[in-house]
Amino acid sequence: SSLRNFLERNLHTTHPIMLDLLEYWNQKMSDFNLIKVEEIRAALPLTIDQIQAMVAEQSKAGAEFLEGEWVLDCVEMIKNQQASIESIVPQDENGRRLAMEHFFSAIATVMSNQLRGAVQKALNDFIGLLEVYGNGNTYTGEYERGLPTVNNAIVIGLEPNQSSASVQFEPSFTDVSAALVNCLAIIVLSVDKIPRVESKLFMDKDVEEYISSTGTGDDCVLEVVRRVEAIVEVNMPGPMRYRTVYKSYQHLLTQEAEN
Repeated sequence: SSLRNFLERNLHTTHPIMLDLLEYWNQKMSDFNLIKVEEIRAALPLTIDQIQAMVAEQSKAGAEFLEGEWVLDCVEMIKNQQASIESIVPQDENGRRLAMEHFFSAIATVMSNQLRGAVQKALNDFIGLLEVYGNGNTYTGEYERGLPTVNNAIVIGLEPNQSSASVQFEPSFTDVSAALVNCLAIIVLSVDKIPRVESKLFMDKDVEEYISSTGTGDDCVLEVVRRVEAIVEVNMPGPMRYRTVYKSYQHLLTQEAEN
């Protein structure tokens, strides 16, 4: 009995609220997505500015839902368990403060894992959108105009550069890669200011604390960055080869032709 009491007072993962938090997420948040990848897919092709704006808008809406629904619902669940929480908290001031810190740290850990899972799901959805282009687009022989077998994802134009008498891609592949990687950062950073439940329960807190989530430098994010960059790279040979079609018109871009 004494061991059980010790565990209940110190090992907060055994408290019923932890199971409530897990069950809530599994039942009500299982279909939650920070980004709506099907909406993005349906809108393709997009410029790099458009795709970044769409990801930013969706991520912002997702973060607002998390703060306005998920966090507040968790607060209500904790309020409903107030009596059982009070029963495991010492009555002396120092012991009570320390116990409450440990208890809410345990809650924050559960919610952090859930938030990190949501971010990873969004990153997986985004890379899934791009991996349909993972086999590249190189071709051999003469270019034959026809309908694409896969809808283009990014709008890339060809613009004449008179100073170098060449045709250049706009945006460049470097710009495309940077924009897509930035979409990953937008997703990750959209949820870095989701408040912990304490900020809603204890209005007298001096400093607002946030639920720990995935960082842009985490290995799971860097792996997706690598995959995005690899997809862009494997899709460079086709357009580069197609650009040679304009070589026969190169003289038209020179100053001599203009004169």
